[in-house]
Amino acid sequence: MRCIIKKILFILLFIFSFSIFASTKHHLIFIHGIAGKAQTFGSAPEDLVVYLNQNQSEYHYISHKFLYDTGNDEKDLDHFSKNLEKFLVSKYDSFIDGDVFSIVAHSQGGLVTLNSLIRSFEGFVDSKVKYLIENKLINFLTYSTPFHGTEIIKFPKFFKKYIFNTSIWGMKELIGMHLFSEQIENFRKYYVDPRFQKYLSQIRIHNIGGHFGLLDLSSSSHVIQGDIAVSIPSASMSYQYISEQTSASVNMNTFSVIRKLHFGTKNWMSGIAHVPSYCNLTCDDPTWVSMKSFFEKGFHNTSDKLLEKMKSAILSIRFTKSDKKKVKFKLYRYEDDEPRNGKPRIYLKKPFGKSIKEVNNEFSHHYMYAAKLKTKFAEFMLEYLDNEGNLQKKFILIKRNRVNYMEIRI
Repeated sequence: MRCIIKKILFILLFIFSFSIFASTKHHLIFIHGIAGKAQTFGSAPEDLVVYLNQNQSEYHYISHKFLYDTGNDEKDLDHFSKNLEKFLVSKYDSFIDGDVFSIVAHSQGGLVTLNSLIRSFEGFVDSKVKYLIENKLINFLTYSTPFHGTEIIKFPKFFKKYIFNTSIWGMKELIGMHLFSEQIENFRKYYVDPRFQKYLSQIRIHNIGGHFGLLDLSSSSHVIQGDIAVSIPSASMSYQYISEQTSASVNMNTFSVIRKLHFGTKNWMSGIAHVPSYCNLTCDDPTWVSMKSFFEKGFHNTSDKLLEKMKSAILSIRFTKSDKKKVKFKLYRYEDDEPRNGKPRIYLKKPFGKSIKEVNNEFSHHYMYAAKLKTKFAEFMLEYLDNEGNLQKKFILIKRNRVNYMEIRI
């Protein structure tokens, strides 16, 4: 009888051991942002794996941290993306049939990932990387990634250039994340490309932005509203696109907002991607709740109370013309409760960002305005002079908590 019991126990132990080592693996890759480090995510990489392995049976979860050389003045996003791709190649042989991976990224880490996705789409990556992205990547979760750039970058740029050349931030990565950088403009072209949208369609993408309540007290809260570093509209890949030929709403992701600052790796000052060590799988820290919810096949909804506070919208206008002369235009805004036949009021607040670039003998004049909207939508009217000096009018319906991007060729 004892012999039979021992055999049964041995068989059960063998089955249990085999199920652990042969179960389908789900690799979670955590990628920090600019000036980030291994501590960016706090206890999340360890706690999330423990929690999911205890509460889900579909996969056996394993976490990894991808670290790159942020702060190096000689390196830009392409360097970091190529390093990410080398990291993926190093993991290639550990994938078997059924294994998958997900990426959790903070700030610039989301742009590093996005750049690799674009490089894969264009066929610029190793065949192993392309295979993993197209067949194994199932989730992409970002925390306060500036998909449309950030204005606050000009402060560390000024600090590095004129005060102290610190190695906290690299100059090339700072330039790349500015509102009107070539990098951000290039990304936006891909967002609106139906082929790229289809390429990403197999990936579940969720973007999370941050909201810091003290900014509500500022008269310019609609400009910098967010987690201090990244505005709420910029933290989402989605945006409204308007041109002479078309108008489209680009939606590749779900989006939510949590109340946190951009940076912070201490329990008493927990950043938007940081899970405090005291969490212990059960706390109500919004970062922990949002991660847990996402990998439980849902996503963290923005609270109604927070939604009421979020009223920012960004209107980005780009004029393209053959000379560098100043563009003559006026921007009007209709009252929120007024129909179009009502009289609009002038809205010529100074843009919080502007640039002029020469591209192929043409000049791109780029302006960005921020507005505070009482309702979900508001209508603006743009008046400008064309090449013949004729007055042209364009009506723009902009959406709250969204980047609304308009292109005009004069």
